[in-house]
Amino acid sequence: MFRIEMLPAHHGDCLLLSYGEEARPRRILIDGGTPSSLPLLRKRLERIPAGERHFELLVITHIDDDHIGGVLKLLQQTDLGITWGDVWFNGWKHLIPQAPVPKLRGWLSARQGEDLSELLVRLDLPWNKAFDEATIVIPDSGPLPVLELPGKLRLTLLSPTRERLEKLDREWTDTLMRQGIIPGEAAAQARPTRRWLGGDIELAGYDLKTFRSDTSVANGSSIALLAEYEGRRCLLTGDAFAPVLAASLQRHPAFDERTGKLAVDATKLPHHGSSANISPDLLGLLSCGRYLISTNGDVFEHPDVEAVGRVITQGGSSAELFFNYRAETTRVWERASMQRRYGYRARYPDDADSGIVLDL
Repeated sequence: MFRIEMLPAHHGDCLLLSYGEEARPRRILIDGGTPSSLPLLRKRLERIPAGERHFELLVITHIDDDHIGGVLKLLQQTDLGITWGDVWFNGWKHLIPQAPVPKLRGWLSARQGEDLSELLVRLDLPWNKAFDEATIVIPDSGPLPVLELPGKLRLTLLSPTRERLEKLDREWTDTLMRQGIIPGEAAAQARPTRRWLGGDIELAGYDLKTFRSDTSVANGSSIALLAEYEGRRCLLTGDAFAPVLAASLQRHPAFDERTGKLAVDATKLPHHGSSANISPDLLGLLSCGRYLISTNGDVFEHPDVEAVGRVITQGGSSAELFFNYRAETTRVWERASMQRRYGYRARYPDDADSGIVLDL
């Protein structure tokens, strides 16, 4: 089995990957959604038998609240008896590895990043063990880092680059950190409020070709992965930048130079379906029919019409869209007339508290 559960995470991400034997699968957790996502995440984890709550890996893609917030609360739920084979997270010491560790406490790192770093140390959890406790980063050239987890799940690192991590280091001032503000985030995500009125969306009225990249410093530091198991591939993007993902995909050994594409079985769209993270160039490099969008539309009203429009017009014929919420900003894509007109299919959870499951 190779299964992806896109759990309810409000406007964030929380992905549970299961692979191996159906009766006793191995597991990975990627992000934990917002702090308020914890009750439903805990409910899902409690369904795992008490003696089997071991995870091969926990990945915190970056320090935004809608990815790290739920993890912070989960790690304090020690009564669940969860064990972790490794935790992947770039703390501040990984952004500036030359700095002595004692100087990090209290003034370096974002507020939640500091809290998570403290938890990892206090709970004595393995931290970037697969990378010899060093920075999780892709090299500027040469092969991409490849790790194999127990049970033969292969993970290829696609993001972040050293440039993006250094940018986070340079731009994060002491004042902003004390306030818990991410430089550039508010401006990068601000947009006029959309009015989700009835009727079909006319994609001809939207600019699906012009791409303006995300500039959020935190998003640029996202850990992104390609997961492979028994010949199946899933692209797990966090909030990574489209140009970084596109460049890395072309470096993957399975990238077909003849067709100019990499075949994947499912893609978790970056940044909850933001038009600033889903470019025509990125979609053009993928041979993929299934796209996952994790958001309830809160805060930034994701997914953007332009992003979904690009997917259903440029992301391959008969694309399937998988949403973990039937919310105001997502159910607009449910209309049968829209699906017939643009030749895609939309999938939604049967149970609002359980998210959506995709077997690859």
